[in-house]
Amino acid sequence: MQYRKLICIIEKYINSNTSKESSQKFCDKFMDEFFSVQNDLEQEVDQDTYEMFDDLNLVCDSYEPNIKIREMDKYCIDEIALKNKVVKLYRKIIG
Repeated sequence: MQYRKLICIIEKYINSNTSKESSQKFCDKFMDEFFSVQNDLEQEVDQDTYEMFDDLNLVCDSYEPNIKIREMDKYCIDEIALKNKVVKLYRKIIG
């Protein structure tokens, strides 16, 4: 159940236009949902899948819409890098 909920959030984002607004909304929604279901999710899926969802959470955490902040922090990514990383992890998750 939790797996499907998270997949739906990811798919909606992947199919949306790449923008700062859609990226921020996705990250906020995914991170909130992941934190609220992570214990149930860990029981629902295998360890590798759970870790990929956790990696997605870290990717969202590294998203920064402000270019000035990104320039000062090499770990911050923009919306294009975010979408690319999300798609890559999504493909691994759904196998």
